[in-house]
Amino acid sequence: MDETTPMAQETPQGEPAPMHDEQPAPAPHEKRSMGPVIGSIIIIAVIVIGGLYLYGQQVVKNEGAGMTAEEIEAQADPELEELQEQGISTDLDSIESDLDANAFDDIDAELGDLDGEF
Repeated sequence: MDETTPMAQETPQGEPAPMHDEQPAPAPHEKRSMGPVIGSIIIIAVIVIGGLYLYGQQVVKNEGAGMTAEEIEAQADPELEELQEQGISTDLDSIESDLDANAFDDIDAELGDLDGEF
């Protein structure tokens, strides 16, 4: 016997045991049922459709609460009316009285409100 080649051991039936280098034969391809996959797809589709339906209902509900542009434009704006009542005189006293009539005290608060909206 040659010492460089490994010896195959014999099984009790007298057949040589497979060598460690050999890999077992792959199992034949088993046919699987597609039922669980199709069921999962249907469940996911129902959940997505339900979510879209609820989102659509929320959007419709919120649209009814807002005012239209025409309604906002039709409202009276006292600040605009005050500005339109200003004099057109270029006299210094007239300009000063127009400036005193305007309320610029809360202009910073209005700018802060704008920053909060964005």
